[in-house]
Amino acid sequence: MKCIFCMNEKEESEQICPVCKKGLWEYKWQEGFLEPYIVLRSKYMIGAALEQDGHTVRYAGYDLVLEQKVLVYEYPEEFWRTEKEQKVKGMFGKTLSSGMAVIKDYFLENGKGYMITTSPEGEILENYIKEKHKIEEEEVIRLLRPVLRAVSGLHAAGQIHGNITPEHLIVMKDGTLRLLADCKGREIKESTDEYKAPEQQDDTGILGPWTDIYALCAVWYEMVTGHRIQKVSDRMKKDNVRSPHWYTKISDKTERALMRGISLESQMRFFSIGNLLESIDLPREEEEREMGVIRHIWGDAWLNTSQQEKKRRRKKRVKGYLLKRMAIGMICLTVLAGVSAAGIYAYIQTHQPDYFAWKVDREKEKVKNEQKEKVFDKKDSEYAEIREYLLQYGEEKKYKGYSEYEVKEKDWDKCPIDQGGENTFCIDFETAKDAVEYYMGIDQKLDLADEAGSMLGYVEDDEKGRIRLSSGKDETYKVRGKTETAIFTYDPLSERLMRIEYQGSKERCICFLEKLSSLLFTETYLTKEECVELGNLSIPKGESVRLRLNARYLIDISHQDNIAKNEDSIYSIKIQLMSSGEDQYYSLFQENKKDDTVYAGNYERGSNRYKEFISYVKEHAVSEEEVKGDKKYQEEKDAVLYRLDEKDVIQWGEPCNNYRFFIQAEDVIHDLKKKGYQMKKISEKKSSTVEIQKYGGILTTFKTVEHYQMTDNINLGLVKDLVNEDVIQLVVYRSSKNAVNLNEVAAEVGMAAADLQKKDEEYLGNAIGDAWENAKSEKSSRFLPIEDMMIIVQDYEDTGKAFFIAPLGIAGDSPYYWPQ
Repeated sequence: MKCIFCMNEKEESEQICPVCKKGLWEYKWQEGFLEPYIVLRSKYMIGAALEQDGHTVRYAGYDLVLEQKVLVYEYPEEFWRTEKEQKVKGMFGKTLSSGMAVIKDYFLENGKGYMITTSPEGEILENYIKEKHKIEEEEVIRLLRPVLRAVSGLHAAGQIHGNITPEHLIVMKDGTLRLLADCKGREIKESTDEYKAPEQQDDTGILGPWTDIYALCAVWYEMVTGHRIQKVSDRMKKDNVRSPHWYTKISDKTERALMRGISLESQMRFFSIGNLLESIDLPREEEEREMGVIRHIWGDAWLNTSQQEKKRRRKKRVKGYLLKRMAIGMICLTVLAGVSAAGIYAYIQTHQPDYFAWKVDREKEKVKNEQKEKVFDKKDSEYAEIREYLLQYGEEKKYKGYSEYEVKEKDWDKCPIDQGGENTFCIDFETAKDAVEYYMGIDQKLDLADEAGSMLGYVEDDEKGRIRLSSGKDETYKVRGKTETAIFTYDPLSERLMRIEYQGSKERCICFLEKLSSLLFTETYLTKEECVELGNLSIPKGESVRLRLNARYLIDISHQDNIAKNEDSIYSIKIQLMSSGEDQYYSLFQENKKDDTVYAGNYERGSNRYKEFISYVKEHAVSEEEVKGDKKYQEEKDAVLYRLDEKDVIQWGEPCNNYRFFIQAEDVIHDLKKKGYQMKKISEKKSSTVEIQKYGGILTTFKTVEHYQMTDNINLGLVKDLVNEDVIQLVVYRSSKNAVNLNEVAAEVGMAAADLQKKDEEYLGNAIGDAWENAKSEKSSRFLPIEDMMIIVQDYEDTGKAFFIAPLGIAGDSPYYWPQ
């Protein structure tokens, strides 16, 4: 027969179990408990009730079919159906890690709900702590690591545990901990449990991963110090929790993490297990992989906790103000202000990065799911509404080929779409403004000094009648009591930030760059040291320096005189999104493209792929050389240029990130042959370079340059991607110095490269013809943005003027192509 306490085998004649040393008379059975040895579902034999906690009774059990020990959890039927069943279904059979028991079965029987889990065998952590009193920091981490892994997996599944205590953690024989699987939510009455978070005892509290982090850090604290923290109700009256170093030797980073984790305010804690592990430099690969899912599931709840906390603090401040005013009058205003400032400062330092990061992540998710159209045509569902809106509210001006409609600000809210055609950061204007106030220590000190904005609609005059909206608003704020200015530019339709600038002393601008860059840059970052280095660049008064951070972000740093006497010089740092040529030059034939291709070098800075690529390049490089910025254009860029062999580029397998036409080289050659050109290959040359830039950008150029004889007097230079053979650039040039016209051939090459329709040929031919005639009489180059291409007429080697035909994207600020 089985011992009802430990479910080990014992002889029927044995009064005391030889394993757990308990006798049957020790069992304190209560009315309502299941009788020992009854069998549920013809499979699970019931032993002693091990714990009764609220709605739950936990029994020792034995699986008669699989011959395994189990734990049996019993719940009232109504609670099972309304609170428990769906959660149990969601976790049924899932092994999150070795750190948590697995749910093996669940069912309803005799008016009760049941959950069956594996039964971890070992010593209860509560007893283990009593024996050890204090546990070394490294051992605690080793013990807890599987549990942290399991709880993170639970959060990624959309659940919290809510019941993490030393009683529910088992020290296994392998020296790790295993968490029991019974999850809980809110406590109806005040809990005497030191491990329950405040929000579990508040009917308006918002539960999430941060709730489990409170319990985990409370257990962690007890393991290293040998002391339990106070229960929440006592801490609310007077918080006497001491830092762990009072009791034991502990590293600073672990101590800071634990004290943050047991904060009474949920927003002061870590958002996720991954954040907690990161703060103490522990490996977190699996937690990082789950981070996107956890943010998606819990992000809005996290933001709501912030709003709830702000309201609570506001009420608390008001109440405190009134009490003090009655007590000691106007002097209390000063005291209150001091307390408020200190509270705000602590609040910023401990939780604002998480809070703002979630705002950014929420916007990123929205952007990912949006079909962002820059140009609308008649097939788009919004077209008719936008056209009607512009006709009704816009003031029309006629231009060659299109009409412009200017809409007054009072009518912007009537616009039928919620985003303009400009590039924006994944952060809204109000959040950006809040971030500047918080990080720059100027809360409630931004005074609006000026504002201006515009919304323009462009409607083409051809039969397609395409429409494009362009909207933007500038708001300039002066910092009260300082010679500092903050300027925000945003899309008034989506309210997303487009550009941000801060003016002040060099030190203040460095602070601005360091704090705000982490919110604005989603694929890259700047370290604190890099921000300081950029801020300390030697810039003469009246001049500026420009940094292209990667393919998306542009930083302008300028130094200007301050006209106010006895004040330091004013510096300015402006952060904005770069535009490609398609954004800067409005094209009649521009289409909304979506490109999911991963191009070599386009990796998030610091990611595994980013590091792997850089290592690969350095390992396989045949040569390297330093590259400096173009001082003529006041451009800041230090980089190293690596040259690679063709075989190594092919082995990596991704095309380069040069701008390109979305057409294969062989299709262009085939099309031109059909038009009667010889297309006889003259030469071919291959080269591959990778430019790794100082601040994280990577420019890759993997190209094959081919030259073809088109006619007796005209040649074609074709540059294609070495990997996927997309056309990167074309040059139509004379084979020798002669007077032959190139415009007709250039038009046909342009038609082939941009894959235009026959009806567009006349328009393109006329435009190129005009450019050719004008260029012949000029010594300088001539640039013609047209269709989806940039046509440049300039000298080519010693053959005179030539047509360079490139994707329109090269005409913008962005140094390389990174589709978004």
